[in-house]
Amino acid sequence: MIPPLALLLSVSAVCHSWQQETAAPPEHARWIEAEGVQTAAWTGWADGGPRRAGAPTRGPWLAIEFEMPPTQPDQAGWTLDLADGARLLGGPGPDRPDLGLPTWRLSGADGPVVPLDLLWLRRQSRTALPPRPHGEEDALWLRRPGGVLDQQRGFLLDWSVAGLRFEGPAGERLHPWDEVEGFALLDEPVAPQRDAAWLFLADGGTLSARILRQDPRAEGGDYEVEFAWGARSRIPARWVTRIRRRSGVEEWSRAEWQAAEQPAAQVVDWSPKVDRSVEGRVLRLGARTYPQGIGVHAPCEIMRRVPSPGFFFATVGVDAAVAAFRQPQPVVFRVLLDEEELVATAPMSAESPPQPLILRVPRAGLLRLRAEPAAAPQRGAHANWCDLLWLPGE
Repeated sequence: MIPPLALLLSVSAVCHSWQQETAAPPEHARWIEAEGVQTAAWTGWADGGPRRAGAPTRGPWLAIEFEMPPTQPDQAGWTLDLADGARLLGGPGPDRPDLGLPTWRLSGADGPVVPLDLLWLRRQSRTALPPRPHGEEDALWLRRPGGVLDQQRGFLLDWSVAGLRFEGPAGERLHPWDEVEGFALLDEPVAPQRDAAWLFLADGGTLSARILRQDPRAEGGDYEVEFAWGARSRIPARWVTRIRRRSGVEEWSRAEWQAAEQPAAQVVDWSPKVDRSVEGRVLRLGARTYPQGIGVHAPCEIMRRVPSPGFFFATVGVDAAVAAFRQPQPVVFRVLLDEEELVATAPMSAESPPQPLILRVPRAGLLRLRAEPAAAPQRGAHANWCDLLWLPGE
């Protein structure tokens, strides 16, 4: 039997800003791998994977985190959700006839431009993202004189620097961007991208793309990436604070978890939320947002069966939103296999840095994720299980 292995690493969440002095591309990175964590020289991306120098690998890589100066993201732009779970901050970009696609400019006047495909758009807003539409039509919210919101039903037809072209009850019309408050589009099936990775961006957003290449010695050290809809773009190295694996692993945030315990409430829904905090917001640990995970309110236990030995990876912490609460309670995160405890963290607060957990699971069994308040009352015990990856293995 393989002995259980639990590695806990306190990682300071970082966020790099285009608004401050431009940082040089990182020379070193923290490598989170199935068999351990280490810091090693970053030498770029080639032949379908990350490259480094000066240190042997410790099993397949799971995430790579770059040391960058902490800063504050721009709060003045839009938020855009895509079908693959990506979350972009910024605003509509310039028209690019050479691409034949609408574009999105990441936060700031000099932010990189990302080409989009309308089929992959889901929700966009200046403030809180709108609810997903019901029925068989898209939903559009317009800001009328006096600040009144006007909701329209219909279909999004086109997107350009001039605004959105939408077919509503009064027919087809172009709505300038200064009128648009947000939209929510119907979910249409899209094919997953092979060999994709998550790119965590300096402004707090996330992108899913296939990384083609990156050379830190080149000017700007741009990542050349290809999106699921076939378009390509370049993302400067200073914009990428973290890379997380998607290919060759099972992403378990949307797997079938059973809630064995959760707080009872007559008014507030404290049930676990997939890819959202327990309040239904974006998962946030410190300054970094996470596209995948499960948000719960402690005390809570979620569980699922693992079919074989393997490695389980999660990044845990208290959701950053509770930092504004009055006397929020710390949370302890525990992982058990059947009745055997594999790991338990120290009590964590919203000020605690995120903790990656790497667990070698020695056998098949019932994997149990428990979040417990470290003290009473249970106010503000909002716990996030982020990443949630499974790597089968002996």
